[in-house]
Amino acid sequence: MKNVLAIAVLILGGAACLAAEDDPPPPKTIEELNATLEEVLADTNTPGLIGTMVIGDEVIWIGAFGVADREADRAVTPATRFRVGSITKSFTSLAALILVERGELDLEQPLAEFIPEAGLQNRWRATDPIRLYHVLEHTAGFDDIHLRDYAYSNPDVTLLEGVQFNTTSRIARWRPGTRMSYSNIGPAIGALAIEKATGERFEDFAQREVLDPLGMASTSYFHHADVAASYQPDGTTPEPYMHIADRPSGSMNATAADMAQLLKMFIHRGAIGGRQLIQPTSLDRMELPQGTLAADAGLPIGYGLSNASQERDRFHYQGHGGGIDGFVSGYAYMPERGRGYFVAINAGNGAALRRADKAIRGFLTRDLEPLALSPAVAGPDLATLANLAGYYERTNPRSELFRWIGYLGETRLVSVDGNTLLTAPLFGESSR
Repeated sequence: MKNVLAIAVLILGGAACLAAEDDPPPPKTIEELNATLEEVLADTNTPGLIGTMVIGDEVIWIGAFGVADREADRAVTPATRFRVGSITKSFTSLAALILVERGELDLEQPLAEFIPEAGLQNRWRATDPIRLYHVLEHTAGFDDIHLRDYAYSNPDVTLLEGVQFNTTSRIARWRPGTRMSYSNIGPAIGALAIEKATGERFEDFAQREVLDPLGMASTSYFHHADVAASYQPDGTTPEPYMHIADRPSGSMNATAADMAQLLKMFIHRGAIGGRQLIQPTSLDRMELPQGTLAADAGLPIGYGLSNASQERDRFHYQGHGGGIDGFVSGYAYMPERGRGYFVAINAGNGAALRRADKAIRGFLTRDLEPLALSPAVAGPDLATLANLAGYYERTNPRSELFRWIGYLGETRLVSVDGNTLLTAPLFGESSR
């Protein structure tokens, strides 16, 4: 029941969590930033936090605050590992792109024939097969994994066993390559393709070809004794370590210093330590969504290959977030500005992470000019505009089990007021 409620809150609560508040001014010094983060931990009873910021080649800040384990009274240090959840997916896509560059994989590769053991079901297979990039972009049409998958914890499960343990999410619910719907089974299936192409365990390939060249010496897909303890949102109730079945989708633990290496690589367009890990064109593809009707129509923003674009405070970021068994995290970088950051806490408190994230972003961009607002664009005639009025429901629910929650929380009423288009939730105020 706890898991049911938690998932329901995650699906329904996303919009509410973004409610506007009177934002304090951003920290102007490292000392002010550290004090702000300490205040966030105290206000929210969050045990610990790690973070880092990179500008160009320089790591300008590494933060380690609070306690890694309340029972043992173990402090967080720069060497403490935190789990980074779905940030793990970015490394799965990096591994796939390295093989694409070598000609050993193809993003357009149909997977049903290449890895039949994955058990993909797709009634559009003849004309629209599920391809490698679909499973990495969450555009295969899969339902997300269900409660039995989240509850499964076995450190010795193989990747194939983990994928096959899922009995509900390997089915295309709509034509692949038309809608994006986040599903943790997808990257695990992509990692199966990597295993087939290389003939070795995915984690071994990723360690040798991605993590080691990045210099991420403390990062692992498997449990380590130094990983911080994790807690529920109250910051006090312990959350057990889950050995998830689909490791390529969310099992990594890492230090802040290791995550700084990842940021450097993105900032320098694939180069790290004098070596070109991956070509800039591959990173361009990683950041660009291609598996939706919106992408086909030319929209260049959204979720690419385990790398999403977003606008925050009128700055453009690329990156990914993560959450798993009492950890919440995120990394983001600014391709045009050459800077980025990472932050993680060891409690499942999204509000606490957002406050910390806001403070770090504010400090990182304190000396930058935000993007100019786009000029007004001439819209359609009023008759065409009026045709857009009506109720809209989400057609790509992440979880079929909770589709009904989407009806309540995500249905929108679109109306026209003169030449202005308004949208409103079922319960709430309209916005222009």
